[in-house]
Amino acid sequence: MTRIDIQNLLLLLATKPRVGMRVVLDLGIQGRVLVQLAALVSVLTGIMGFVVTLIAPVAEGVVAPTPIGYVIVAASNIVLSTILFYWAGRTVEGTGTLQDIAMAMIAHQGFMMLLPLIIALASTISPTLSGMTLLIGLPYLLYLMAGFLAEAHKLRSTGMAFLLIVGVLFVLSLVLIFFVSLFGIVPA
Repeated sequence: MTRIDIQNLLLLLATKPRVGMRVVLDLGIQGRVLVQLAALVSVLTGIMGFVVTLIAPVAEGVVAPTPIGYVIVAASNIVLSTILFYWAGRTVEGTGTLQDIAMAMIAHQGFMMLLPLIIALASTISPTLSGMTLLIGLPYLLYLMAGFLAEAHKLRSTGMAFLLIVGVLFVLSLVLIFFVSLFGIVPA
C-alpha cells in the first residue's frame, strides 16, 4: 500500500467524489477505527459549531447551543443517515456494506462541518457573500453526498444516488409529518 497524502486525498474527495471515495474505501477502515473516526468527526463538528457562534454571534434572546449539542446532532446525523441510506440503497440494488456507507457519511459530515465556518467567515465580509456561499455550498454538498453514496453502494451512476437521496428525504418528511400529526402538534 502506498502512502496517502491527506491533502491530495481531500482534494480528490472534493473534486472527484467517486474516485476519492474509492480510495478511502480501499483503505479498509472498519470496526473500532471506523467508530473512532465517527466520534472524531462528531467532536470536530461540535468544536467547529462553537467556533462559528463565536465568529458570527447569534441574535439577542436566542440561546446558542453548547458544543455537546453540536456533537450529539453530528453523531446522530452520521448514525441515522448511515442506516437510512444503507437500507434505501439496498432497494435500488446497491451492494455497499454498512461500513462502506458509514465511511461515506463520515466523509460527508467532514465536508459538511466546513460550510457553516465558511459562511460565518463570509458574513464578516458581507451578508450577500454569505448568502451566495450558502446557495453554492448546499448543492455542492448534495453533489458530494451523491458521489460518495454512488461509490459506496457501487451504483451505476451518480444520478441514481441523487434520486436515492431525494427519495429518502421525501419518505423521511412523510414519516415526520405523520409523527407530528400523531402527537397533535399543529402550526400556530
